[in-house]
Amino acid sequence: MKNIFKLFLTLMVIGTFSSCDDEVDKVIYDGEISSNRTFLSFEKTVYLLPVNVDSEGTVDIILNSSTRSGSDRTFNIMLNVDDSNANEDIYTLPTTVTIPANSYQGTITVLGIDNDDLDGNQQTIKFSLSDLSDLSNIDMDTNEVTVNIFEVCPVPDTFFTGMYLIEQVSAEIDGPTLSTGEIVDVYVDEELDPSGLTRSFLTLNFPNYDPCGGYVPFSVSLICNELIVPAQDNACVCVDGTNWFGPASTNDTYNLTDGDTELFVSFTDDANMDCGPTAVTRYKFTKQ
Repeated sequence: MKNIFKLFLTLMVIGTFSSCDDEVDKVIYDGEISSNRTFLSFEKTVYLLPVNVDSEGTVDIILNSSTRSGSDRTFNIMLNVDDSNANEDIYTLPTTVTIPANSYQGTITVLGIDNDDLDGNQQTIKFSLSDLSDLSNIDMDTNEVTVNIFEVCPVPDTFFTGMYLIEQVSAEIDGPTLSTGEIVDVYVDEELDPSGLTRSFLTLNFPNYDPCGGYVPFSVSLICNELIVPAQDNACVCVDGTNWFGPASTNDTYNLTDGDTELFVSFTDDANMDCGPTAVTRYKFTKQ
C-alpha cells in the first residue's frame, strides 16, 4: 500500500492550491474510478517462493490500484513463456487477479510444489497482466513479476550471519562488482524471504562507478547445501538493471557441519546480457 499512499499524497498536493483570495480549494482527487484515471502497480517485481522439502509453499503478490470501484475488477494474467524456465508441475499460477469492490488491492497467490523436478534447482516464472492496452483509463509502469521457486532445507538462524569480510576472488570487469575488502553485516532477510533462509547485506554495486545508488541490499539464499544468488536488480544501470544478478552456472556449497567461518558465493553478472556477455563473479566471506 505504501506506493499508493505516495501516489495519493502527490495527487493531493497537485490538486490543492491557493486561489487569488488565499482560499484553499478542495482536493480534486477522491480515489473514485469514475472521476480519476487508474494507476496499477505491483508491490514488488521480484519474489522468492521457498518450498520445504517434499512439501508445498505459497507466496502472495500484491497488485495495487490508485482507485477503487463499486464492483470487482478482474485482470487476466499471462505467463511470459519465453522468459520462464520452470517446469509446469512445480507451480500453479492463477489465470486472473481480482481487486474486490471498494478495495485498492488484489492478491495473486502462487503455489510452489516440491517434487523431483524441483530438487536442487531454482526455477523461475515471469508473468504480467494482459490486455491492458484495451483499457484506455488504466496506466502501469512495470508490468512484469519474477518469482524464483526453490527447494529449502532447515538451517539455523545463526548460520551465515554477523560481520564478514568480503573479497572478490574472481577476475574484475571494470573494477569489482560489489564492495570488496569491506566488512559487512550479514542478516536474516525475513522481509524478502519469510522462510528465514535468505541472507542479505548492504554493499555498493560496481564501486568504481560510485555513488551508483549508494549502499543497497544484496541477497544470498541457502538452498539445500547451495549458496544461490536469486535474481535481483543492479543499482548501476547500463541498459536495464532489472534482474542483473542471478545464480551462477555452478553454485558454491555450504555444510552445516563445517560451519560458516569461511564461505564462497558465486553469481552471474549481467544475466540478461544487457551490456555484454555474462560473467561469473565469486566472493570470499570470512567471519570476523
